Amino acid sequence: MRDVELRVYSSGVQMHVKRHLKQLEGIFYGACLSYDAVLSGTADATSGASLPDALLRNVYGGAEAARPAAGLAARYLLQQAECLALTPSADLLAGRLAFWVDVPAAAKGV
Repeated sequence: MRDVELRVYSSGVQMHVKRHLKQLEGIFYGACLSYDAVLSGTADATSGASLPDALLRNVYGGAEAARPAAGLAARYLLQQAECLALTPSADLLAGRLAFWVDVPAAAKGV
């Protein structure tokens, strides 16, 4: 973040960059912590936290109309995570990644 801040300052932009960057950093890391808690199973069970709920909140701004899209995105992300988990470490380090590419018919209209 410091590098971005320095580049913005060097461009002559004089505003409250640090405050905005800290806010952006908080949003980003908050979302990352939310996804990590859901995916690792450490999310509070009483909160009803799930990956679609986290995506709805962090990506779609909590808009209930986007719940079907959040569900499709969650399913897609979980499938990709499973593919990556099955990929040997040597392939990952060599940049040979295998992803699931079959998009369900229901997702094509989204």
